[in-house]
Amino acid sequence: MKKALIISSRGKPTGFFSLYFQVLGWLEVCEEESIIPIVYWRSNCVYWEKRGYRGKRNPWEYYFHPVSKYSITDFTNAPLSYLENAKLQEFNNAKVDLRYSEEICQESKRKKIFLPKNVRITNVFLEGIITGGEVMEQKRKKFSFLIRKYVKIRKEILEKIHDFEREHFKGNKVIGIHLRGKEKMEELALYHKIKMVPPKYYFQEVNKYLKKEPSAKVFIATESKSLRKQVKEKYGKRVVYYDSTLSDEGTSPHLQFGGAKVGEEVLIEAMLLSKCNFLVYGMSEVPFAATYFNPTLRHVNIQKKKKNLAKWLYYLDLKLFVITSIKRISMDLDGEIGKIGLFLNKHSPRLYVRLKKLKMLILDSFKQF
Repeated sequence: MKKALIISSRGKPTGFFSLYFQVLGWLEVCEEESIIPIVYWRSNCVYWEKRGYRGKRNPWEYYFHPVSKYSITDFTNAPLSYLENAKLQEFNNAKVDLRYSEEICQESKRKKIFLPKNVRITNVFLEGIITGGEVMEQKRKKFSFLIRKYVKIRKEILEKIHDFEREHFKGNKVIGIHLRGKEKMEELALYHKIKMVPPKYYFQEVNKYLKKEPSAKVFIATESKSLRKQVKEKYGKRVVYYDSTLSDEGTSPHLQFGGAKVGEEVLIEAMLLSKCNFLVYGMSEVPFAATYFNPTLRHVNIQKKKKNLAKWLYYLDLKLFVITSIKRISMDLDGEIGKIGLFLNKHSPRLYVRLKKLKMLILDSFKQF
């Protein structure tokens, strides 16, 4: 048999479309190199349900059909009940991103789950689909092809999408707007050194569209209660939205609640965004996915359009700047000590325990700020 690759999940705080784009990146590799793909999300996935969902145990299959005729059980004798909770270090042929510490296991358990030499398993996210927080225009058609070939949404979910589209979109021009709440603000500051552009700049683009299409509807997708309310107050009866789970300020549904329903809702919202006539959004995987679902969708990324403003807003917010700078140092220390710890855990366990305690003291001191 030719080579096979098992694409596995990353743990918390990984959101739905970050996991989705991880799969899509590896599907591109599998397509180019004639590798058999298998998607297997485990219990570390925030959407995992202990009792399964719609008769499925694998969270990928809560929402999509398998990407090939094979499953992980075709390549190992380990029981599914064990595989669901296994750490990737337990597999003999794994490519592991150890920044996700839940994948690290005791030395005695490592490489005990046997896979054939032509089969690998990985939780690695490949760079290249999303670069610098924007859609890669030159790859939209290619990724749209991969989605059509491999990523088949389940009938139950498609019916919900079609029902909403028929009720609210049919016969209307629709502008989609995707807004993220405060939880995304820290992520942008931490990893990109920018601040979220205020909603008024999104509304400017919506208003431009409504001047051309005065009877158009406004479809809002957001996880924030306050942002949905703000859009409804501004655009009134023309506003439509999918009745998805909203989170408290400063978090998001997948972090606050998790579970299969939350994953289904964000998938439906992304698909509905892809069916709009025009899309206004910022740096988020949800609208990025919409542009790949529909490679001809016209769109504008406000964070990209106002990138200089986003940078200035970050540096002018002294509190945000200081907090994220401290957290960035904390993360660097965690990464450095973590790597050393992995080595010492193998060669000097006692020193490793002491180093681990020291690491926690250092990180806790940063958290005081």
